[in-house]
Parts: sequence; structure tokens; C-alpha cells
Amino acid sequence: MSDSTAFEVVFMISAASLPLPAGASTEATLALIKAKTDNIDVLLSSRTKPADTQPVSGPATDAQLRATPLPVSSASLPLPTGATQEVTLGRRFGGAKLAYSAVLTATTDLTPTVGKAIRLLWVAFIPNSDNTTSNLVTVGYVGGGALYTGYAMAHWERFDGAVNTALRITVANAQPVAVTVHYEEF
Repeated sequence: MSDSTAFEVVFMISAASLPLPAGASTEATLALIKAKTDNIDVLLSSRTKPADTQPVSGPATDAQLRATPLPVSSASLPLPTGATQEVTLGRRFGGAKLAYSAVLTATTDLTPTVGKAIRLLWVAFIPNSDNTTSNLVTVGYVGGGALYTGYAMAHWERFDGAVNTALRITVANAQPVAVTVHYEEF
């Protein structure tokens, strides 16, 4: 027989010829197994699960804390008035930030409100995938040195500019670069 010849063989197997205990392949045995597994399902479904409510009296033990989350109301916490309000949290975690996002082909200045300074928090820039040449991007304050220089970057670091000093984003050529800057005035 060559490698290209295909053939199929069928073997007939009888349950009687398998090395099983007596009665193992009967319907009565299978029904008994099903009944036992159904009993296990009932036992498991009636157990207290971590998602169920657990009564706690007095201080919570380490085991209770690890077993299930405890409901806590912010009203019961010793916090200053308004500390859990969305407005307060927004200021702490980003609500006071300003964002500049654009596709640049020329140098751009972000000028602060008169009497204020720009605090740079986050900068990201990436070239357009259709660009035919690289485009070097430099970010820094007007009259100061470069804070960031690169072809593609995403970075968080806080830089405080001087009062009335613009933040300058310089692109080396007219190839499009997507730029996002998160900042705040102070």
C-alpha cells in the first residue's frame, strides 16, 4: 500500500468486552449516578455563598472581611462635608484639567489666561500612519528649553510654567501629528 492510498477500518466493540465492574454500563447504574449528582447540586445551591448577605456584629474579623464585601455608606464615614460629591472628586481626579487635542502640521502655542501659568500634566503625540517622512515634535515653554522631544510619545509628568508664558508645540515639518495635551491654569 502506498502513502497516497486511504482506507478506513471499523472495529466493533461490545460493552461486555470492556473491563468494567458488573452492571457499570446499565441504565439503572447511570440513573443512580444522576440521582447522587442531583443531591450534590441541591446541597451546593443551599450553601451560603460569598455573594449572600453575612450578618456582622461587632468588629469584622479578618475572615469576615475576606469572605464577603461589607456594605459601607459614605454618610457614615468621618469625612468633611461635600468630600464625596462628584464635583469635589472631579476636581481632585481631573475635572479642573483642560485638554488640547488636534492634528498639527505647524507650530502651535497654548496661551494661558492673563495673569495665570500653564501646568503641563500629560502629553501624547503620534504621527499619521500615512506620513511619508518622520516629524520631530518638541514640547516646551516659550523662552525655555524642551520638555519633550520625539517622534511618538505618551508621558505624564508635571511641569509648571511661568505666569503669562505659553506652552509651545513645535513640529519639524508639515507631516500631520496627532497631539493631546492635558494641562491646567494656576
